[in-house]
Amino acid sequence: DQRLLEILASQTAIAIENARLYESVEKSLKEFSLIQDVGNSILSILDIDKLLSEIIDKIKEAFRYNLLSLLLIDENKNELYFATASGYSKEVMENLKFKIGEEGIVGRVAKEGKPQLIDDVTKCPYYIGGFETTKSEIAVPLKIKDKVIGVLDAQKEIVNGFSERDVGILSNLAIQISIAIENAKLFTE
Repeated sequence: DQRLLEILASQTAIAIENARLYESVEKSLKEFSLIQDVGNSILSILDIDKLLSEIIDKIKEAFRYNLLSLLLIDENKNELYFATASGYSKEVMENLKFKIGEEGIVGRVAKEGKPQLIDDVTKCPYYIGGFETTKSEIAVPLKIKDKVIGVLDAQKEIVNGFSERDVGILSNLAIQISIAIENAKLFTE
């Protein structure tokens, strides 16, 4: 009986591990599919407003972030402004700006040009409390060559809501988004 139970337990453990692996592969496939889908759809859009809206919609649909924003740099004012967002009021988007290097997580990312993963915003000295429900935040720079042109930012209502995997995914998306924005700007010019 003991040997039979050991065999059953061993086979059950293998089945559980296979199910976990399958879930992981399925999730990775979905993420890579999103990256490809975003790339394919946004690289052909040359109207900047339509482009930015499409980017946010695709990412929001795939990852279901509570708050998602794409901020661009106003070089004349040395600040970030909301180019588009999901979950923010129109008033916040029109009035909230971030001084580069001085204000907020996005301001820091714009200055340093490196992603920031904040597991608990209440413990972050440069977090600007805008939403009581936000517990974790991730921000990645949008860059053309070595020049930061903006920041892609997402927030969640749980502590440790993001992982290094999210940093990788959003960083890959940020590369494609940056190229698409640059293409749209060049087309407009």
